Amino acid sequence: MRHAYLGGVVPTLTWRVMPVTTQIMATRPLEDDLTKRLLPSDHCVEDIRYIPDYYRLSGDKRLLIGGGSVYGGTDDLNIQHKLRRNLYKICLELKGIEVEYTWSGNFALSFTRVPQMGRIGKNT
Repeated sequence: MRHAYLGGVVPTLTWRVMPVTTQIMATRPLEDDLTKRLLPSDHCVEDIRYIPDYYRLSGDKRLLIGGGSVYGGTDDLNIQHKLRRNLYKICLELKGIEVEYTWSGNFALSFTRVPQMGRIGKNT
């Protein structure tokens, strides 16, 4: 793997980004009163740590929680173990909640951690 899904498509960008793997898990659908306490405005939440965690509700009221990013783009074999401690930071009521889905994926992160903008080649 070179970096996320870019591969060798744009060789001039290969040195500007690195692969990062993030994991996500989805709980069983939650009751309305619990979802209103967790996310009353139904917005997505992300912390601002160097390796961020994030969560939101799905359309069918599952809590999706992601994070535990691994720089270098390697998969973690035990996603639930890695993310459950973050789940409990959000809400202790979720301790022991059934997790129905887990997955991971890669994305390209610029080394400066900000979007890269500019031209590749001549402006024609």
